[in-house]
Amino acid sequence: MSMWSRLFSRPEEAKTQRTQAEIWAMLDGQQVDSRVGAITETNAMTQATVWACVRILSESIAQLPISVQERNSGKWSDIDHDVLGLLAAPNAWQTQHEFLSQMVAWMELRGNAYALKKQGTTGIPRELIVLDATNVEPTQDENWKIEYKYGGNPVPTRRMMHMRNFGTSGFKGLSTVENARNVIGLALTMEDHGTSVFVNGAQSGLVLKAPNMLDDESYDRMKRRWEDGHAGSKNAHKTRIIEGGLDIKEIGLSNEASQWLDSRKFSKSEIATIFGIPDFMLNSTDKSTTWGSGLEQLSRSFVRFTLQPRMSRIVQTLNHSLLDKSERGRMRFVFDTDQMTMGEFESRMTGYSTAIMSGVLSANEAREIEGRNPRDGGDEYLTPMNMTTGEDDGNTGTTI
Repeated sequence: MSMWSRLFSRPEEAKTQRTQAEIWAMLDGQQVDSRVGAITETNAMTQATVWACVRILSESIAQLPISVQERNSGKWSDIDHDVLGLLAAPNAWQTQHEFLSQMVAWMELRGNAYALKKQGTTGIPRELIVLDATNVEPTQDENWKIEYKYGGNPVPTRRMMHMRNFGTSGFKGLSTVENARNVIGLALTMEDHGTSVFVNGAQSGLVLKAPNMLDDESYDRMKRRWEDGHAGSKNAHKTRIIEGGLDIKEIGLSNEASQWLDSRKFSKSEIATIFGIPDFMLNSTDKSTTWGSGLEQLSRSFVRFTLQPRMSRIVQTLNHSLLDKSERGRMRFVFDTDQMTMGEFESRMTGYSTAIMSGVLSANEAREIEGRNPRDGGDEYLTPMNMTTGEDDGNTGTTI
Protein backbone atom coordinates (compact mmCIF):
# COMPACT_ATOMS: atom_id res chain seq x y z
CA MET A 1 0.00 0.00 0.00
CA SER A 2 1.46 3.38 -1.02
CA MET A 3 1.71 6.42 1.24
CA TRP A 4 -1.19 8.05 -0.59
CA SER A 5 -3.38 4.97 -0.21
CA ARG A 6 -2.73 5.00 3.53
CA LEU A 7 -3.56 8.71 3.76
CA PHE A 8 -6.80 8.36 1.79
CA SER A 9 -7.90 5.00 3.22
CA ARG A 10 -11.02 4.68 5.29
CA PRO A 11 -10.60 3.25 8.80
CA GLU A 12 -11.88 -0.14 7.66
CA GLU A 13 -9.38 -0.15 4.78
CA ALA A 14 -6.47 0.55 7.12
CA LYS A 15 -6.93 -2.70 9.02
CA THR A 16 -4.20 -5.28 8.35
CA GLN A 17 -4.27 -9.00 8.89
CA ARG A 18 -1.29 -10.86 10.32
CA THR A 19 -0.05 -13.97 8.60
CA GLN A 20 0.18 -17.19 10.59
CA ALA A 21 3.99 -16.92 10.59
CA GLU A 22 3.82 -13.40 11.99
CA ILE A 23 1.37 -14.45 14.72
CA TRP A 24 3.65 -17.29 15.83
CA ALA A 25 6.64 -14.93 15.70
CA MET A 26 4.82 -12.45 17.95
CA LEU A 27 3.93 -15.18 20.43
CA ASP A 28 7.61 -16.19 20.39
CA GLY A 29 8.63 -12.66 21.32
CA GLN A 30 9.96 -11.65 17.91
CA GLN A 31 9.54 -8.17 16.48
CA VAL A 32 6.92 -7.98 13.75
CA ASP A 33 6.27 -4.96 11.54
CA SER A 34 3.41 -4.85 9.10
CA ARG A 35 5.85 -4.27 6.23
CA VAL A 36 9.06 -5.88 7.52
CA GLY A 37 7.48 -9.01 9.02
CA ALA A 38 9.22 -11.47 11.34
CA ILE A 39 13.00 -11.07 11.32
CA THR A 40 14.48 -14.19 9.70
CA GLU A 41 17.79 -14.99 8.09
CA THR A 42 16.15 -14.40 4.69
CA ASN A 43 14.89 -10.85 5.15
CA ALA A 44 17.77 -9.95 7.47
CA MET A 45 20.15 -10.52 4.57
CA THR A 46 18.26 -7.91 2.55
CA GLN A 47 19.59 -5.30 5.00
CA ALA A 48 22.84 -3.93 3.58
CA THR A 49 24.92 -3.96 6.79
CA VAL A 50 23.85 -7.49 7.73
CA TRP A 51 24.71 -8.69 4.23
CA ALA A 52 28.12 -7.00 4.38
CA CYS A 53 28.95 -8.36 7.86
CA VAL A 54 28.01 -11.96 7.00
CA ARG A 55 29.88 -11.76 3.70
CA ILE A 56 33.03 -10.30 5.31
CA LEU A 57 33.08 -12.95 8.04
CA SER A 58 32.41 -15.92 5.78
CA GLU A 59 34.76 -14.91 2.96
CA SER A 60 37.56 -13.75 5.28
CA ILE A 61 37.68 -17.17 6.93
CA ALA A 62 37.09 -19.18 3.75
CA GLN A 63 39.96 -17.50 1.87
CA LEU A 64 42.57 -18.58 4.44
CA PRO A 65 44.78 -21.61 3.70
CA ILE A 66 44.12 -24.52 6.06
CA SER A 67 46.60 -27.28 6.91
CA VAL A 68 46.97 -30.32 9.14
CA GLN A 69 49.84 -30.36 11.61
CA GLU A 70 51.35 -33.21 13.61
CA ARG A 71 53.26 -32.89 16.87
CA ASN A 72 56.60 -34.63 17.10
CA SER A 73 58.98 -34.07 20.03
CA GLY A 74 56.86 -31.13 21.16
CA LYS A 75 57.03 -29.37 17.78
CA TRP A 76 54.13 -28.93 15.37
CA SER A 77 54.88 -29.39 11.67
CA ASP A 78 52.69 -29.54 8.54
CA ILE A 79 51.88 -32.97 7.17
CA ASP A 80 50.12 -34.28 4.07
CA HIS A 81 46.83 -35.78 5.25
CA ASP A 82 44.11 -37.33 3.08
CA VAL A 83 41.48 -35.14 4.74
CA LEU A 84 43.00 -32.08 3.05
CA GLY A 85 41.86 -33.51 -0.28
CA LEU A 86 38.35 -33.83 1.13
CA LEU A 87 38.31 -30.15 2.16
CA ALA A 88 39.72 -29.11 -1.21
CA ALA A 89 36.76 -30.80 -2.93
CA PRO A 90 34.12 -31.47 -0.26
CA ASN A 91 31.58 -32.59 -2.83
CA ALA A 92 31.01 -32.69 -6.58
CA TRP A 93 29.89 -29.05 -6.89
CA GLN A 94 31.65 -27.00 -4.20
CA THR A 95 35.18 -25.76 -3.65
CA GLN A 96 36.79 -25.41 -0.22
CA HIS A 97 36.08 -21.67 -0.23
CA GLU A 98 32.41 -22.16 -1.09
CA PHE A 99 31.98 -24.89 1.51
CA LEU A 100 33.58 -22.98 4.39
CA SER A 101 31.95 -19.65 3.52
CA GLN A 102 28.52 -21.30 3.46
CA MET A 103 29.12 -22.98 6.81
CA VAL A 104 30.27 -19.70 8.40
CA ALA A 105 27.24 -17.90 6.96
CA TRP A 106 24.87 -20.45 8.54
CA MET A 107 26.72 -20.10 11.85
CA GLU A 108 26.06 -16.36 11.84
CA LEU A 109 22.50 -16.46 10.53
CA ARG A 110 21.15 -19.49 12.40
CA GLY A 111 23.79 -20.05 15.08
CA ASN A 112 24.49 -23.53 13.72
CA ALA A 113 25.93 -24.99 10.51
CA TYR A 114 25.54 -28.63 9.53
CA ALA A 115 27.27 -30.85 6.98
CA LEU A 116 26.32 -34.45 6.26
CA LYS A 117 29.33 -36.79 6.17
CA LYS A 118 29.08 -39.44 3.46
CA GLN A 119 31.36 -42.19 4.70
CA GLY A 120 34.06 -43.76 2.53
CA THR A 121 35.75 -47.15 2.73
CA THR A 122 38.87 -45.72 4.43
CA GLY A 123 37.01 -44.29 7.41
CA ILE A 124 37.51 -40.72 6.19
CA PRO A 125 34.30 -39.19 4.79
CA ARG A 126 34.26 -39.12 1.00
CA GLU A 127 31.88 -36.15 0.80
CA LEU A 128 30.64 -33.26 2.95
CA ILE A 129 27.17 -31.98 2.07
CA VAL A 130 26.10 -28.64 3.56
CA LEU A 131 22.56 -28.90 4.93
CA ASP A 132 19.92 -26.21 5.15
CA ALA A 133 20.18 -25.26 8.82
CA THR A 134 16.52 -24.27 8.96
CA ASN A 135 15.57 -27.93 8.43
CA VAL A 136 17.92 -29.43 11.04
CA GLU A 137 16.64 -30.02 14.57
CA PRO A 138 19.23 -30.91 17.23
CA THR A 139 18.00 -32.24 20.58
CA GLN A 140 19.62 -33.49 23.77
CA ASP A 141 18.06 -36.37 25.72
CA GLU A 142 18.15 -37.01 29.46
CA ASN A 143 21.51 -38.77 29.08
CA TRP A 144 23.00 -35.69 27.34
CA LYS A 145 23.19 -37.53 24.04
CA ILE A 146 22.81 -35.29 20.99
CA GLU A 147 20.40 -36.42 18.29
CA TYR A 148 19.63 -34.84 14.93
CA LYS A 149 16.67 -34.75 12.58
CA TYR A 150 16.76 -33.34 9.06
CA GLY A 151 13.37 -32.59 7.60
CA GLY A 152 11.87 -34.64 10.43
CA ASN A 153 13.99 -37.70 9.61
CA PRO A 154 16.63 -38.97 12.10
CA VAL A 155 20.28 -38.60 11.08
CA PRO A 156 22.99 -40.65 12.86
CA THR A 157 25.10 -38.38 15.06
CA ARG A 158 28.33 -39.85 13.68
CA ARG A 159 27.34 -38.64 10.20
CA MET A 160 26.69 -35.05 11.22
CA MET A 161 29.30 -32.30 11.32
CA HIS A 162 27.92 -29.56 13.55
CA MET A 163 29.65 -26.16 13.74
CA ARG A 164 28.26 -23.93 16.48
CA ASN A 165 28.27 -20.20 16.98
CA PHE A 166 28.74 -18.74 20.43
CA GLY A 167 26.00 -20.20 22.65
CA THR A 168 24.81 -21.02 26.14
CA SER A 169 23.03 -24.36 25.82
CA GLY A 170 26.13 -26.45 25.17
CA PHE A 171 24.78 -28.38 22.20
CA LYS A 172 23.71 -25.59 19.83
CA GLY A 173 24.77 -22.04 19.10
CA LEU A 174 22.91 -18.75 19.25
CA SER A 175 21.77 -17.00 16.09
CA THR A 176 23.22 -13.52 15.72
CA VAL A 177 20.20 -12.48 13.63
CA GLU A 178 17.64 -13.84 16.08
CA ASN A 179 19.26 -12.23 19.10
CA ALA A 180 19.68 -8.92 17.27
CA ARG A 181 16.24 -8.95 15.67
CA ASN A 182 15.18 -5.62 17.20
CA VAL A 183 18.25 -3.78 15.86
CA ILE A 184 17.96 -5.42 12.43
CA GLY A 185 14.20 -4.86 12.36
CA LEU A 186 14.71 -1.17 13.09
CA ALA A 187 17.26 -0.91 10.28
CA LEU A 188 14.87 -2.60 7.86
CA THR A 189 12.05 -0.30 8.93
CA MET A 190 14.21 2.79 8.36
CA GLU A 191 15.17 1.51 4.91
CA ASP A 192 11.51 0.87 4.15
CA HIS A 193 10.70 4.40 5.29
CA GLY A 194 13.40 5.87 3.07
CA THR A 195 12.18 3.86 0.10
CA SER A 196 8.61 5.03 0.66
CA VAL A 197 9.72 8.66 0.89
CA PHE A 198 11.65 8.63 -2.39
CA VAL A 199 9.10 6.51 -4.23
CA ASN A 200 6.43 9.01 -3.26
CA GLY A 201 8.30 12.10 -4.33
CA ALA A 202 10.99 12.46 -1.63
CA GLN A 203 8.74 14.56 0.56
CA SER A 204 6.79 14.29 3.77
CA GLY A 205 3.19 13.16 3.87
CA LEU A 206 0.51 15.47 2.52
CA VAL A 207 -3.08 15.93 3.59
CA LEU A 208 -5.86 17.32 1.41
CA LYS A 209 -8.34 19.21 3.54
CA ALA A 210 -11.88 19.70 2.20
CA PRO A 211 -14.12 22.47 3.54
CA ASN A 212 -17.09 20.09 3.58
CA MET A 213 -17.78 16.38 3.86
CA LEU A 214 -17.18 14.53 0.57
CA ASP A 215 -19.62 11.95 -0.67
CA ASP A 216 -18.26 8.55 -1.66
CA GLU A 217 -18.19 9.35 -5.36
CA SER A 218 -16.26 12.61 -4.87
CA TYR A 219 -13.92 10.90 -2.38
CA ASP A 220 -13.08 8.06 -4.74
CA ARG A 221 -12.63 10.44 -7.71
CA MET A 222 -10.24 12.70 -5.76
CA LYS A 223 -8.26 9.77 -4.41
CA ARG A 224 -7.91 8.24 -7.89
CA ARG A 225 -6.91 11.50 -9.56
CA TRP A 226 -4.33 12.33 -6.90
CA GLU A 227 -2.70 8.91 -6.97
CA ASP A 228 -2.62 8.82 -10.78
CA GLY A 229 -1.36 12.35 -11.30
CA HIS A 230 0.63 13.35 -8.23
CA ALA A 231 1.89 10.34 -6.26
CA GLY A 232 5.35 8.91 -6.92
CA SER A 233 8.76 10.37 -7.67
CA LYS A 234 7.98 10.68 -11.40
CA ASN A 235 5.26 13.20 -10.54
CA ALA A 236 7.28 15.07 -7.89
CA HIS A 237 7.66 18.27 -9.93
CA LYS A 238 4.31 18.38 -11.70
CA THR A 239 2.05 21.36 -11.18
CA ARG A 240 -0.80 20.56 -8.78
CA ILE A 241 -4.23 22.00 -9.43
CA ILE A 242 -6.52 21.95 -6.40
CA GLU A 243 -10.26 22.41 -6.94
CA GLY A 244 -13.38 22.48 -4.84
CA GLY A 245 -11.86 24.55 -2.04
CA LEU A 246 -9.38 21.85 -1.09
CA ASP A 247 -6.36 22.89 0.95
CA ILE A 248 -3.07 20.97 0.86
CA LYS A 249 -1.02 20.69 4.03
CA GLU A 250 2.31 18.99 4.77
CA ILE A 251 2.52 16.79 7.84
CA GLY A 252 5.46 15.32 9.67
CA LEU A 253 9.11 16.33 9.73
CA SER A 254 11.60 16.22 6.93
CA ASN A 255 14.26 13.51 6.86
CA GLU A 256 16.91 16.00 7.95
CA ALA A 257 14.79 17.32 10.83
CA SER A 258 14.05 13.82 12.10
CA GLN A 259 17.76 12.89 11.81
CA TRP A 260 16.95 9.94 9.60
CA LEU A 261 20.44 9.75 8.15
CA ASP A 262 22.05 9.90 11.59
CA SER A 263 19.76 7.11 12.75
CA ARG A 264 20.81 4.97 9.82
CA LYS A 265 24.49 5.55 10.62
CA PHE A 266 23.91 4.57 14.24
CA SER A 267 22.00 1.47 13.16
CA LYS A 268 24.83 0.51 10.80
CA SER A 269 27.42 0.88 13.55
CA GLU A 270 25.29 -1.08 16.03
CA ILE A 271 24.83 -4.03 13.66
CA ALA A 272 28.57 -3.99 12.89
CA THR A 273 29.29 -4.13 16.63
CA ILE A 274 27.04 -7.16 17.05
CA PHE A 275 28.92 -9.05 14.34
CA GLY A 276 32.31 -7.77 15.51
CA ILE A 277 33.12 -5.95 12.27
CA PRO A 278 35.21 -2.76 12.55
CA ASP A 279 33.60 0.30 10.98
CA PHE A 280 36.43 0.85 8.50
CA MET A 281 35.54 -2.44 6.76
CA LEU A 282 32.04 -1.06 6.11
CA ASN A 283 33.35 2.19 4.62
CA SER A 284 32.55 4.09 7.82
CA THR A 285 35.51 6.37 8.42
CA ASP A 286 33.78 9.41 9.88
CA LYS A 287 34.64 8.63 13.50
CA SER A 288 37.53 7.35 15.57
CA THR A 289 37.83 3.71 16.56
CA THR A 290 39.23 1.83 19.53
CA TRP A 291 40.50 -0.95 17.26
CA GLY A 292 43.79 0.87 16.73
CA SER A 293 45.29 3.23 14.18
CA GLY A 294 46.55 2.33 10.74
CA LEU A 295 45.31 -0.39 8.40
CA GLU A 296 47.88 -2.92 9.67
CA GLN A 297 46.83 -2.54 13.31
CA LEU A 298 43.14 -2.57 12.41
CA SER A 299 43.57 -5.75 10.38
CA ARG A 300 45.44 -7.45 13.20
CA SER A 301 42.71 -6.49 15.67
CA PHE A 302 40.05 -7.84 13.31
CA VAL A 303 41.85 -11.18 13.04
CA ARG A 304 42.53 -11.41 16.78
CA PHE A 305 39.21 -10.32 18.23
CA THR A 306 36.71 -11.25 15.50
CA LEU A 307 38.06 -14.06 13.34
CA GLN A 308 40.25 -15.97 15.81
CA PRO A 309 37.43 -17.10 18.15
CA ARG A 310 35.38 -18.26 15.16
CA MET A 311 38.34 -20.04 13.55
CA SER A 312 39.12 -21.75 16.86
CA ARG A 313 35.60 -23.21 16.98
CA ILE A 314 35.85 -24.28 13.33
CA VAL A 315 39.21 -26.09 13.54
CA GLN A 316 38.23 -27.84 16.77
CA THR A 317 35.06 -29.06 15.08
CA LEU A 318 37.15 -30.29 12.14
CA ASN A 319 39.48 -32.06 14.58
CA HIS A 320 36.52 -33.77 16.22
CA SER A 321 34.62 -34.64 13.04
CA LEU A 322 37.30 -35.46 10.46
CA LEU A 323 40.24 -36.89 12.42
CA ASP A 324 40.29 -40.42 13.73
CA LYS A 325 40.28 -40.89 17.51
CA SER A 326 43.87 -42.12 17.35
CA GLU A 327 44.90 -38.90 15.56
CA ARG A 328 43.25 -36.40 17.88
CA GLY A 329 45.66 -34.71 20.25
CA ARG A 330 48.72 -35.32 18.08
CA MET A 331 47.19 -33.82 14.92
CA ARG A 332 45.24 -30.63 14.38
CA PHE A 333 43.79 -28.34 11.72
CA VAL A 334 45.31 -24.85 11.49
CA PHE A 335 44.31 -21.69 9.62
CA ASP A 336 47.22 -19.69 8.20
CA THR A 337 46.53 -16.01 8.95
CA ASP A 338 49.98 -14.68 8.00
CA GLN A 339 48.76 -13.03 4.80
CA MET A 340 46.11 -11.08 6.75
CA THR A 341 48.43 -9.85 9.47
CA MET A 342 51.53 -9.02 7.42
CA GLY A 343 52.70 -5.44 7.65
CA GLU A 344 53.88 -3.21 4.80
CA PHE A 345 56.83 -4.41 2.72
CA GLU A 346 59.32 -2.01 4.27
CA SER A 347 58.41 -2.91 7.85
CA ARG A 348 58.48 -6.63 7.01
CA MET A 349 61.96 -6.37 5.53
CA THR A 350 63.18 -4.46 8.57
CA GLY A 351 61.74 -7.12 10.85
CA TYR A 352 63.27 -9.97 8.84
CA SER A 353 66.65 -8.25 8.84
CA THR A 354 66.60 -7.88 12.61
CA ALA A 355 65.46 -11.49 13.10
CA ILE A 356 68.12 -12.88 10.74
CA MET A 357 70.97 -10.79 12.19
CA SER A 358 70.05 -11.84 15.73
CA GLY A 359 69.76 -15.52 14.80
CA VAL A 360 66.02 -15.81 15.42
CA LEU A 361 65.27 -16.70 11.78
CA SER A 362 67.36 -18.09 8.97
CA ALA A 363 67.25 -16.43 5.55
CA ASN A 364 65.27 -19.32 4.12
CA GLU A 365 62.70 -19.17 6.92
CA ALA A 366 62.12 -15.52 6.12
CA ARG A 367 61.88 -16.36 2.41
CA GLU A 368 59.35 -19.11 3.18
CA ILE A 369 57.13 -16.63 5.05
CA GLU A 370 57.22 -14.41 1.96
CA GLY A 371 56.32 -17.36 -0.29
CA ARG A 372 59.74 -17.48 -1.98
CA ASN A 373 61.90 -20.48 -2.82
CA PRO A 374 64.92 -21.25 -0.58
CA ARG A 375 68.44 -20.32 -1.64
CA ASP A 376 71.70 -22.15 -1.16
CA GLY A 377 73.26 -21.48 2.24
CA GLY A 378 70.12 -19.83 3.52
CA ASP A 379 69.51 -22.37 6.30
CA GLU A 380 72.38 -21.06 8.46
CA TYR A 381 71.57 -19.14 11.65
CA LEU A 382 73.75 -16.08 12.23
CA THR A 383 75.31 -15.18 15.60
CA PRO A 384 76.41 -11.58 16.25
CA MET A 385 80.14 -11.28 17.08
CA ASN A 386 79.50 -9.22 20.21
CA MET A 387 77.50 -12.07 21.75
CA THR A 388 79.20 -14.98 23.55
CA THR A 389 77.94 -18.36 24.73
CA GLY A 390 79.29 -21.26 26.73
CA GLU A 391 82.02 -23.47 25.24
CA ASP A 392 79.76 -26.52 24.83
CA ASP A 393 76.53 -24.89 23.77
CA GLY A 394 76.58 -26.75 20.44
CA ASN A 395 75.97 -23.55 18.45
CA THR A 396 77.13 -24.08 14.88
CA GLY A 397 75.75 -20.87 13.51
CA THR A 398 77.78 -18.53 11.35
CA THR A 399 79.43 -15.64 13.24
CA ILE A 400 78.96 -12.15 11.92
